Amino acid sequence: MRPMKNKISRARRNGFTLIEIMIAITIFALVMAAIYSTWSAVLRGSRVGMKAAGEVQRMRVSVRALEEAIASAVMYVDNAKYYTFATDTSGSTAYISFVARLPASFPGSGMFGDQEMRRVCFYVQDGNLMLRQAPLLEATKKIGKPYEIALAPNVTLFDMEFYDGMANKWYAEWMSTNQLPKMVRVALSFSPTTEGRRPENITIRSIPLAGFAITRGGAGVMGGSGNSLAPNLRNNMSFNAPGARARGDEDAWDPENLLLPSTYRTGGNFGTKQSNALFPPQD
Repeated sequence: MRPMKNKISRARRNGFTLIEIMIAITIFALVMAAIYSTWSAVLRGSRVGMKAAGEVQRMRVSVRALEEAIASAVMYVDNAKYYTFATDTSGSTAYISFVARLPASFPGSGMFGDQEMRRVCFYVQDGNLMLRQAPLLEATKKIGKPYEIALAPNVTLFDMEFYDGMANKWYAEWMSTNQLPKMVRVALSFSPTTEGRRPENITIRSIPLAGFAITRGGAGVMGGSGNSLAPNLRNNMSFNAPGARARGDEDAWDPENLLLPSTYRTGGNFGTKQSNALFPPQD
């Protein structure tokens, strides 16, 4: 009888040992799952934080470049064809090209030495906010391809509107190529969007222009939308074909010389935009 009892006791002890092992394995698995879940959450949070920080940095660099360039815009009416203030906000993203006296802190200034007077252009291409620039006093065709950099990727919104100081009104399109607006509002976003809906996170900056159009006599000319104030060079050019030129002046409206993409003002809806719902209404 005693050997049988010993066998039963050993069997019970072995059963308890197996149960203890299974419990220990279960606890170990739960601990490992908790550690993995915590590690995964930390990684996800890190990725989200890095993405948000990267977006803020891209926004900061882009907005600063826009503010420095637009605030430094210059215009000499007697040579208006060289100082053309060209914009197009009729499409899904905006284009702008103008001449500015750029500071040394502006991106790419080291490429141009002491040539601080340059033509700059901002536009979106393949989702990138592009900056093109070239010296004003050198022909673009002679210096080769303009200096071009991508300021920021994944741009989902780039739009503008312009303030006319004489009319005391914001315009969704600026028609006067030989006059400067008093202020430009820029909307920029990197947030993903679906068709027909605006992005959620939009940064809007109001940028005052320090300069104004100067005539040979030194008098300033206040900006205008082009409706009744200044001659509108758009009337002298066909915008139906990329690279079209103004009649009587071969270089005045060549998009290549304005550093603009070939799609500049080729849409049939140019000049018909009355308002822009992205921006707050005027007071």
